[in-house]
Amino acid sequence: MKRNVRKTMKSLSQNHCIIFSAVVIVIALILDPLFVQIFSLLEPGEYLPKIMGQIIPGILILLTIRCILPKQKIGFARKGLLVGIGLGWIFIIYSVINLDISFISQHGIIMPPLATTAGFVIYSISIGFYEEIMMRALILNNFILNWGHTKKGIYKSAILSSGLFGIAHLVNLFYTPDLKIAIMAQIVYATTIGLFFASIYLRSKNIWAVIFLHALFDFAASFKEVFSTAVNEITDITVGNAFAFNLLLLPLAFIGLFLLRKVEPVNIKDEINKPNYRR
Repeated sequence: MKRNVRKTMKSLSQNHCIIFSAVVIVIALILDPLFVQIFSLLEPGEYLPKIMGQIIPGILILLTIRCILPKQKIGFARKGLLVGIGLGWIFIIYSVINLDISFISQHGIIMPPLATTAGFVIYSISIGFYEEIMMRALILNNFILNWGHTKKGIYKSAILSSGLFGIAHLVNLFYTPDLKIAIMAQIVYATTIGLFFASIYLRSKNIWAVIFLHALFDFAASFKEVFSTAVNEITDITVGNAFAFNLLLLPLAFIGLFLLRKVEPVNIKDEINKPNYRR
């Protein structure tokens, strides 16, 4: 039975890779809050349930990769890490801007308990781990396996996987239905960032690089909620602010497309079937 399940998953991932990707995303989005609720019953603190809601689905996705892409390189080695971070230098600048220093300076900075600080940092990393393992290590790699033998296929893989990454943020409407404009904006800029991350991953062949960049951005985005004395009011943004924020991030899409120019098409199937192939 196990062999039949694996065969079915592999067939679906190869013959209907977009449907397969959508199914993976939906299942992951269900598992995330499920594990959060399960671990919340233990009353372990604010961040542990959230962390487990990211880590456990991420591990399950890694097992899925081993099942359908057993010889596919994921990029857990150190090789390419500095290359990836170097290519993403502009994103580090965006992350610093995202800290919103002016807001924090107006309202003051607090130092929360060490456990809260550690939990926040680990949670930011766990988001990067979970989302990059799913979107780049599994979905993008699977698209490349199917279409990456041509330049057009490489662009198609990067753009489609990024689009799915953006659309996945629609789930936030279930949790914060009053933030419709903010979530629509998030879908657009997540697609833009996803394309940039896809190019970084394909150029560096290192998953840690995009996990780091992703975690840094999420850390910066939520920094003022943890380290600022301001009361966190959840209100929607204006259409103008949504447009301005996406316009600010738009260069990342063009940089991503530019970086993809140096990603060479390869015969993926022949490559991963080499006798001495290693992860």
